Amino acid sequence: MELPEILERLGRPAEPPLRPLLEAALARYAELVPHLLGILDRVERSARKGKLSSQTFGPECAAFLLAFRREKEACPRLLRIAAIPGFDPADYFGWR
Repeated sequence: MELPEILERLGRPAEPPLRPLLEAALARYAELVPHLLGILDRVERSARKGKLSSQTFGPECAAFLLAFRREKEACPRLLRIAAIPGFDPADYFGWR
């Protein structure tokens, strides 16, 4: 799966089967990191404005892949998101 197709799938709701998408994302991880970090940045901006739209698979997948690969740049972003008053990242990222 090429990078544009991976990004396009992340912009939609989760559609089974997810395994091929996750395997492709891990195979192209180095190329994907800036896009995954950008997804978290957009989540933070939207959450601060109180304007979170319908959920796509992107935020959940970005958080999972970045944590799975222990991406150091993701940690401050996730902490800033978790600290936003009135925002429950567990609900938004599908962690419940």
